Amino acid sequence: YTYTGLFPVTVGSSTNPGSYTGTLVKFNSSHQRIWATMYGGSNADEVKSLVYSASSGSVYATGYTQSSDFPLVYAAVAYNYTGGFSQRAPYILKINGTTGVANWATRFGSGVGLSIALGPNGSKYIVGLAPEAGLPVVPQAGSYNQAYGGGAYDGVLCKFSITDQLVWSTYVGAAGDDEYLEGVCVDGAGTVYALGMTNSGNFPIVNPGGGAFQQTNNAGGGTDLVILRFSPTGLLSYSSYYGGNGSDTSPDHDCIQVAGGRVIISGWTTSSNFPVLSYPGAFNDGSYDGGSSGDGFIIVLNSSTMSRSYATYL
Repeated sequence: YTYTGLFPVTVGSSTNPGSYTGTLVKFNSSHQRIWATMYGGSNADEVKSLVYSASSGSVYATGYTQSSDFPLVYAAVAYNYTGGFSQRAPYILKINGTTGVANWATRFGSGVGLSIALGPNGSKYIVGLAPEAGLPVVPQAGSYNQAYGGGAYDGVLCKFSITDQLVWSTYVGAAGDDEYLEGVCVDGAGTVYALGMTNSGNFPIVNPGGGAFQQTNNAGGGTDLVILRFSPTGLLSYSSYYGGNGSDTSPDHDCIQVAGGRVIISGWTTSSNFPVLSYPGAFNDGSYDGGSSGDGFIIVLNSSTMSRSYATYL
């Protein structure tokens, strides 16, 4: 985002600046700028995450808006939220990848969209956070469906179809105040992996067995990570705490990725007993060095079994 209305935009782009405004820029392979746009209303708007769909040529973005005049672009076949606006709202934005012009933009409830990922068949997944009654909950038969768990806000997961319809949305949380889903990724089979944070002691835990890593309680000291896996049909097939005696978090919206049968997670911790695991020949920093400032970390899990193969401080 930008704080200035002088951000260099191209012709045909949104140029309505608030206190700060979301920005998107496209460059070609020769590092030449193709287009640039600001997108938002007269208050605060931020782009948190974006993804490019090669099949449709569209850029999808999510974030939040505090602008009651956030420019909504209604598409005939897409989901268009008609509920009220309350302080801070997540949005989904679809931009033509060639021109930089918005084809569809809608808010959906209250809260923040933090990360967006593409799934098979043109589906889109968004995770973030929402307060009670902030999410337009859409149940899906056979999928994980949870009501609001309590506290100030809960994590949320939303699925949009290839035609940009909201087909499934659910809260994911418990009674704590500091609870949200920060990152999401999808493998080629449509399995969804999400990473979040919680200070709740009763977060919904699912142990599939078969050697999956399991930490069944909040280790104390602040927030713990929560790692979740959903089947292609939306069933919660795995969830676990991961953390130590400090705060364990991941401020990067690309904090979880899946590739080559591995789930790779990165973040930051102030835990002196963060659960580490190494093997001969691997980089191994088994001791906490960060004091009150914290250390980075990497965790690697097997995507099929969710067993842990590697974890280290950085």
